[in-house]
Amino acid sequence: MRALLTINIFVIFMLLRGVSVAKGTLVNRTIDDAWGDSITGASPVYFPDGGFAQGSVCRTCNISPKLVDISKVFDGTWHDTTHHSGDATQVITATFTGTAVYVFNIIANTVPFTTTLTNLTFTLDGELVGHYVHSPDSSSDILYNVLVYSNASLMNTQHTIEMRPTGPFSSLILFDYIAYTVDEDAGSKPSSTIAPTSNSMIVPSTPNAQDPASILPPRTLRPLGAIIGAVVGGLCAVFLGIAALFCWRRQCAKRHGILLDAFQEPSPLRYPPLADMGLYNSAVVSTLSAPISAAQDMSQRELCPSSRHV
Repeated sequence: MRALLTINIFVIFMLLRGVSVAKGTLVNRTIDDAWGDSITGASPVYFPDGGFAQGSVCRTCNISPKLVDISKVFDGTWHDTTHHSGDATQVITATFTGTAVYVFNIIANTVPFTTTLTNLTFTLDGELVGHYVHSPDSSSDILYNVLVYSNASLMNTQHTIEMRPTGPFSSLILFDYIAYTVDEDAGSKPSSTIAPTSNSMIVPSTPNAQDPASILPPRTLRPLGAIIGAVVGGLCAVFLGIAALFCWRRQCAKRHGILLDAFQEPSPLRYPPLADMGLYNSAVVSTLSAPISAAQDMSQRELCPSSRHV
């Protein structure tokens, strides 16, 4: 039983060890429009210089803190610009290393004397990967944490994402922040060109405010390696369990055999025939077979003192 318990503990340890080794750690990080990357501190690059305003302190912007609920804005800041047809290109560029990226903007509807049409394009590592359009409705609602682009099929290498206004009409940008997911346990992998995929999002023209927690993956995930590790560990556990059961049954069988030998009825002793015991046995045989005479019997009685009266 002690050996069986030791084997079971070893199996459980190896199973847990296999799962923990296979398990990867995916962590979400953010790049704020003003404060930059939550880990590296690297800030987005705005081109051209002076082409964007910090919305939280802008006094000449029509969409100002008077209209925006700062408590609903990530870190209380956003970058604001309006691109007009014929203007120089305006681009927001950010660099990150990870397996997924999500871009969040503030979206405005009807604001008097203000362009609120939003028409954006996205490039990732030099390739066009997404397009976002929002046509304002008649309400004055301001939408927060609106996902304008996402891609969850990236290699865990360095990537560069660009957001710019596009189209023949004026376009508003209210950039809030970028979130990205990095695999902290994975090593560096060769970079490759990211072509547009089904995961590159083209968001509907009428977005709804979304909770980022419902969009971003959880902080710690179990990738395919963890599943494979768990399956292999489970098979090893089953195999070792069968081997332990087999050894235990054999040990029990041996113990059962020893108990049977201990309690088995001993066989009767066998003595050799008198004819084979030599001269001594012959004398015994002759003595036993000779008849006792009357005189001898009387002499034996005389020698017995117990028959006399005192």
